[in-house]
Amino acid sequence: MDGTIVVSLTDRFWANDPARLFNLLVHELFHNGFILFQIGLSPKEAKDGEALVRALLWQVQNEGMATYVSYRAKPPQLALADYRLLESSGEVQKRFALCRRLIFDFREADEQTLPTLRERLWQEGNVSRVTYTVGAAMAQRIEHQKGASALVKTIERGPQNFVNVYRGTSPPAGLDL
Repeated sequence: MDGTIVVSLTDRFWANDPARLFNLLVHELFHNGFILFQIGLSPKEAKDGEALVRALLWQVQNEGMATYVSYRAKPPQLALADYRLLESSGEVQKRFALCRRLIFDFREADEQTLPTLRERLWQEGNVSRVTYTVGAAMAQRIEHQKGASALVKTIERGPQNFVNVYRGTSPPAGLDL
């Protein structure tokens, strides 16, 4: 919040493992840097479906790249749930399908469906890890195909550029947006 990272060291998630803590700090520090270039729209502020799509794509880039950066920095023995999802092609494909469905449904939004769609963005984007997994897979592909500098430039240019550069890698069926 406002450039401050707050971590509860008593949470069970840490399992008394310093590697988990340091890995999370990498993830959270990425967010602090990202928002210096890209300020996102809160889904609660979205007045229409296209604004929800923009909020989703911002979260895909922000959470996905933070996940990918921390994945790259993890010690070999660290196995977190997000990393297991990223390493499973079936799980990645499931989340791309969910992301495509969200985009389609958001574009069909009307005033009555907006509250439900905002909740879906939270549930599917965060709880089901769509934004984390899809964005990390996109970042990984961009870096492998276009190089780290191309991936970094997407931070400056924003979420739509992130998607466009990813599409420029000609992703296989099932991993398209």
